[in-house]
Amino acid sequence: MNTKGNNGLVVGPQGSNVKRIEEETGARVKALKDKTTVEIYGTPDAVRRATDKIIDLLEAKSGGPRDRPGEKRRRDDDRSGDDNKRSRGAQHESLIEHLRASAVELGVSKEFPPDTVDESNVDEQGHVEETTSIANYVGLIIGKQGRMHAEIQRVADATMTINKENETVTFKGPAANVGRGLALIREVVEMTNAVRDARNATREPDVEETISITGNVGAIVGKHGNTVKRIKSQLSHCLFQVDRNSETVLVRGAPDMVQLAKKLVNEAIENVQARTRERGGDADVDMGGDAPAEPDRDLRESIG
Repeated sequence: MNTKGNNGLVVGPQGSNVKRIEEETGARVKALKDKTTVEIYGTPDAVRRATDKIIDLLEAKSGGPRDRPGEKRRRDDDRSGDDNKRSRGAQHESLIEHLRASAVELGVSKEFPPDTVDESNVDEQGHVEETTSIANYVGLIIGKQGRMHAEIQRVADATMTINKENETVTFKGPAANVGRGLALIREVVEMTNAVRDARNATREPDVEETISITGNVGAIVGKHGNTVKRIKSQLSHCLFQVDRNSETVLVRGAPDMVQLAKKLVNEAIENVQARTRERGGDADVDMGGDAPAEPDRDLRESIG
């Protein structure tokens, strides 16, 4: 994805933005050194969510909407006004609609008709007030930067107040609107749980592998530990642990992450071997810690 020179914005202070995006979407985001390109890895759904969040960051800076990947091409290929409206609408899919789409995809969707509200306490403006508990779900109902709160309030078309201390939410407005708001609260909580459970049920269990790096510890650690840090940055929710004594790497995580780890280990070793051949035996690696800042004898012997 081309960020047009805004990789720093995507990464954020001390990596805060990219960490948040990865945690919220399940995708992995890698900012390339050209400062204008990011690579996004994961399931199609995770990649789409991460792409949308990155575009939201870029839009916030520029003050205007940007095209999603492929959007301009779709507009060129299909001049239909209706299709263009649908494409633009998909760019700004609501949190609730995204949750509903995920529930349908996983076969856990359910209807939530508006709640019945007691109208005996209608005020002079024709408004009623109802409070419901959101214990253990305050953060979910508020959402990142208050987005879920704002959307529920907008869809319900009723004033919505959250009491964090008591873990309750109160709606005030016409009875029909309040009933719609209460139903939305139930829907967000129940469908979030249902979607999470369904995904966990279908998620492949973590696997664990031990990768031998005999004679190549320095190649994996890298100068000042830079190589191992780079490898870890590309692995999402995955344990990557170098054992200097046994000269092995322990990797535990999703199967695709473990395979990626093995690939990155092999590439790191091959890169050091290639540099060593070019320099006549002096590889630019560092064992880290108290080890000498040069490849050990085993490393030199293994790569001739």
